[in-house]
Amino acid sequence: MEKDELHYFQPIRLIVDPGTNDVVINCVEDAADELLGNWPDNDSDRFYAGDAF
Repeated sequence: MEKDELHYFQPIRLIVDPGTNDVVINCVEDAADELLGNWPDNDSDRFYAGDAF
């Protein structure tokens, strides 16, 4: 997917696993990829355990 300059914004850091993995998101496409590909499903054990946040 080609990224468009209009979709970039001030970078934010998403803490996926405290102390180990952080994801830097600085465009709409990166945010969509992270939410659609890596965010836990709302019916998964990880989601209900509170590990998703």
